[in-house]
Order: sequence, then structure tokens, then C-alpha cells
Amino acid sequence: MTTNPKIVKVLAGSPEDVADERRILLEVEDEINRTIGRQHGVRVDIYTGERDALPGFAEDAQAVISDQFPKDYDVFIGIFWNRLGTPTGRAESGTVEEFNSAKKRYDQDPDSVRIMLYFKDALPSKMSDIDTSQLEKVRKFKESVGKEGLYAEFNSTEDFATKVRIHLTQFILDRFTNNEVSTQPNEKEEDESAPECRSTDLVEVGAVADIDLLDDEGLLDLEDTFEEEMHELTEVVRRMSSAIEDVGTDMTRRTEELQTLPGYGVENLSYQQRQRLRVGVKRGLRNASDDMNDFVKRMRVELPLYRQHLDQGLSTLLKAVPMYLEIYDEDTTQELKGIVTRLLGSIDGMLESMEGFHDSISDLPRMTAVMVRSQREAKKVVQEVIDISRGGKASLNAAMELLP
Repeated sequence: MTTNPKIVKVLAGSPEDVADERRILLEVEDEINRTIGRQHGVRVDIYTGERDALPGFAEDAQAVISDQFPKDYDVFIGIFWNRLGTPTGRAESGTVEEFNSAKKRYDQDPDSVRIMLYFKDALPSKMSDIDTSQLEKVRKFKESVGKEGLYAEFNSTEDFATKVRIHLTQFILDRFTNNEVSTQPNEKEEDESAPECRSTDLVEVGAVADIDLLDDEGLLDLEDTFEEEMHELTEVVRRMSSAIEDVGTDMTRRTEELQTLPGYGVENLSYQQRQRLRVGVKRGLRNASDDMNDFVKRMRVELPLYRQHLDQGLSTLLKAVPMYLEIYDEDTTQELKGIVTRLLGSIDGMLESMEGFHDSISDLPRMTAVMVRSQREAKKVVQEVIDISRGGKASLNAAMELLP
């Protein structure tokens, strides 16, 4: 990296209930600066109230924070979950006030700032943490911004890390070559007497050439990790696909067994015949319930592995992309795209099966309490797979767009 890097200033606003996501955002900042930033002479500076605001007094706490942050930031990132935040007198919350300022700049000049909003779609660990009035405010805010723009949703910190990493990387690749981000030192660099208040500025810009001491992962290491993660992920997808095939076969067999019961589908049965048929049907549904429960158990084993290897593979891929572009020719890059394309094909096949099975479960009649519980658990686990798969597909496709 040069001694005068291009600076991408990012203002991050969020209520207090997304502390984990703020931590992840700063980790992504550091990661980007050590990889794509170092390679292309770009540095991302993310400003958050927790890390960067000094104590002080003003009209209110938000005014203290806003007065210290740059007004010419290139990106505004807003993160929301179950809380909108504390009103400031100028807006419904400090985060909304920051969004309004960014939106005003955007309305005046769409090229002046990129606005990225993220909404977490997950239940808290304790239901008592939910404030229904705050939740309603988030819902209304989300609805209002959705009328004018596009926001991203995430269901875990890992999912957020993947999405924001891709989005910031894409922003840098789209903008810095066109000189649309600041090429001037920020205020801290212009005035050497200004007090340092950022914990990550321990390494001076002029000493970035020595940053290899802080980052030992090279391209070959990343390639090995990526191949291992893709291999493990492919095996998980294969096992989950096998599980969906097995339960589909089981359901077909159980249906055929029911259809062979004496009196099945026959009208005008006697009371005794109806009772015998009822016993047979309940036994068949109990067997079908057991099959579904076995399927759920298999999927519960694979789900954490699926999420883990998908997230780790994406993280490694995004770290490796800048190095691929720097070192390898287009033919080698196409090999990498081929690996990702094959994986996308496997996920597509499994996703199609999962969506079909989800629909078939939804269409089943409510026959017995045992069966209804099994249907509910099976639908829940299948929906988790569908959600992870759709998010993974979107992230993989976004990562593919970074490659030529």
C-alpha cells in the first residue's frame, strides 16, 4: 500500500442490541485493509460511536457523536434488529438521525454516498429482551425505507459478516479505480498534533508495508483452506440430499401402505370396518411420523456443519479474490469460478428438493397430534436449510461477480 492511500470513510450507525454485529464490522474493516486494501492502495476507516467518539457535551449524546464524525463519508452502514434506539428530539433515534443525514446527502447527490442498511431476522436468546414498542418502530422504519431502496437481511453474525464483507469489497472494486473515494489524508493525518482516538491506528500509514508481520495467510494457504471447506461442504450437501431422498422414499412407501389397507378409499363401511381402518391409518401415520423424526435428526446434525463450511468457504474466497486478480491469469481464475459454479449447482439441486418437500409437508392434512408435531419440526428444519442455501447462493454469486 502507498503512504497516501485512498480513504474509504464508512459511518456505521446502530442501536445497542447489535453489539456483535458492530464487532464483526470492525473485524471486516481490519480484514479488508490487510487484503484487498493493501493490494490496491485503499484503506477503509469505519467510524462507530463506541470506538471513535470522545466524551463531551452538546445538545444530547447523539450531537456529541455527530460533531466528531466526518461529514464527507463515502458509505453509511445502518444495522438494526429489535430496537430502533433512543429518540434525539430530531429523529426517532440516533441511528435514524444518522440515516436521515445520509439520505439527505444522497437525495442531493446520489454519487456522494452509498447507503447500506442491514436488518437482522432472528429471535433473541431471551424473549424477555423483546420490547414490542421498539420492534414496531423497527418494522415501520423498515417498511418506509423499503419503499425507496433495497436493504439486506441476515439471520446470524456469520451471515452478516459474509454480506457486509462482499458489499464493502464490491464497493471498493467499483469505486476506487474511478477515483470516486477520497484520495486525501483524513483529518487525523493532516494534523499531526490531533489526538489519536482510534484503537486500530496503532500502525502508521507509512509503515503499512510491514503489515505482513500481522498477516501470515498467503494465497496458497487460502487456496488450501478454500479447497478443504468446499470439499467438506460438498460432502454435507451430498448427505443432506441423501436424507431428503430417503425421507421422500419413506413417505411414498407409507402412502402405498395406507392405500393397501382393507377398506381404504371405500365408502359405506360398517362401524367395525371403519374402526379397523382407523387403527391401520393411525399406525401408518405413526410410522410416517417416525420417518420424519429420523429425517429431522439427520438434518440437525448436518445444519451446523453446512453453515460453518459455507461461511468459512465464503470468507476464505473473499480473502483470496484480490490475490487471484493480482497473481493469476484469467484461465486460472476461470478454474476457481468453475469450482464455485459446480458447488452452486449442487446447492440448487438440494434447494429444489427441499422446497418441494416443504410444500408437500405443508399440503398434508392434520390427522394426528404426533404427525402434526413431526410435520412442524420437519418444516422448520427444511426452512432453515432453504434460508441458509438462498443466502449462500446470493453470497457465492456476489463473490463470483468480483472475478473477471
